[in-house]
Amino acid sequence: MYSEYSPRSVQSDGNCFFRCVALCLFGNQDLYKYVRMIAAVEMIRHPAAYDVTSPTFALNGSTVVTPPLRSLIRDTLTDGCYAELVHVFAVSSAVSMSVQSYCTPGTHGVHGLHPYTICVNGSAWTHDFREQSTIKLMWSPAGDDVQAEPNHIVLLVKRDTSLPMEVSASTGDADGSANESDSQTITAGPGDQSMEKAVRSVLPSVAVKEVLSDFEAAMWRTFRNVFGDDVTHRGCVFH
Repeated sequence: MYSEYSPRSVQSDGNCFFRCVALCLFGNQDLYKYVRMIAAVEMIRHPAAYDVTSPTFALNGSTVVTPPLRSLIRDTLTDGCYAELVHVFAVSSAVSMSVQSYCTPGTHGVHGLHPYTICVNGSAWTHDFREQSTIKLMWSPAGDDVQAEPNHIVLLVKRDTSLPMEVSASTGDADGSANESDSQTITAGPGDQSMEKAVRSVLPSVAVKEVLSDFEAAMWRTFRNVFGDDVTHRGCVFH
């Protein structure tokens, strides 16, 4: 696993799952509250999929214990509350992307395929590891004892793949002018569609004036499609 994937560390503050998703999608783990929000909205809109007593519960057939729906939604909206495995389903459905959950064999005394190792695509899941999944997350003990219960999550990134790039932008004032003091970052995930979705998700809350990225064709096409020729786009010196 480690020869193919690079674990990317996130802060261990109870928000690690949501931080990992934010890091993968936006290149910024500090946007984790947005991920919490969309996961909670998904659960509220489709409660049967996340209610352990429902016949259409997403994790039916799994040995993993899940809290009652009311507690699950409350915890999803509470900063610092740990994620459950079922949150993988909520995020997958909310962002319309496949999510791979992985836990190293031997963790918490479980040998062979760990129950946390599942590939989720919306409400469908398989008990295996699939490389084609868009978001890959690894559960691990936050310490040296591999027999301990997994209580931390990190993002797995293919070693020949970079994390999403960052694009500087400034928020617009009411009159449409750019506000330099409210600079923020837009980031995009791998592939043209993911990039364009990430960029459009923050519009029209920002007024983009300039884009800085490496020389990757999908990035350049995305920003040309979204902003046209009115925004300056240049490559970074490093690349």
